[in-house]
Amino acid sequence: MGLLNHLIFDGVESRDFGVFISGDGAFDAPARRGEMVSIPGRNGSLFMDEGVFENIVVEYPAFIGTGYEAIFRQKLGDLRSALTSRGNYKRLTDTYHPDEFRLGVYREGLEVDPQHITRAGGFTLKFDCKPQRYLVSGEDPIVLTSGALITNPTLFYAKPLLKVIGNGTVKIEPYEFIVTGNDGEIWIDSEIMESYQLVHTLYDLTDEELNVIQDENGVDIEVSKEATPEAMDALIEFVNYVYPQIKPGDVPVWISSGIEELTIIPRWWVL
Repeated sequence: MGLLNHLIFDGVESRDFGVFISGDGAFDAPARRGEMVSIPGRNGSLFMDEGVFENIVVEYPAFIGTGYEAIFRQKLGDLRSALTSRGNYKRLTDTYHPDEFRLGVYREGLEVDPQHITRAGGFTLKFDCKPQRYLVSGEDPIVLTSGALITNPTLFYAKPLLKVIGNGTVKIEPYEFIVTGNDGEIWIDSEIMESYQLVHTLYDLTDEELNVIQDENGVDIEVSKEATPEAMDALIEFVNYVYPQIKPGDVPVWISSGIEELTIIPRWWVL
């Protein structure tokens, strides 16, 4: 027998419940968001492209290999509880594509037709996912203390997470921003378009002097009230008011002498 494939959702592994997946149709392309507009006197329609993509429902045909209905229902119930207990977008990966992951929300309730509870009871797992398939390699930090050439291996503009130590100018061609008054580390998140000074990440918030924002996964980020995104506005000037992105191909990165260190977590993605 070949390798039995499984999925992992926010640390929950389906194989721990005896659940495995089959088929490789989980990564269909999402729809591009836009509107078809008919122009009087003109053949065809004009597509008003918004330049972004819709969410996609990712379906996994799944099965539990057991000949006993009671065991099947118990494992199915345990898996349902584990998946539904996860709120907001969470990391979703599978063994068909170990070098990629999605951000998804568990969507369906695992209802199974009783007549299909056999030696390998089958059902479908459904997740409502953001359109991107993120590359695991895009989580590897790029640490710079001087200018460099970095390469975006995809055909899509990446929205990185940046950490800046020091003050000065950073240019990720053609995007540029200027940092002043930074006495620690400033984090710039182009995905959620927020900048902040991180205290630490906690899930149990007890300190009245701390505030909370959420990252792109819906995870709480704890910051001091003196270092909220609003407070960072006075420390960072985005040229042309645009958060930096990383265009496809080779991209020059330039940092001025006052920047002690720039860390880029690029977040490469494909469709």
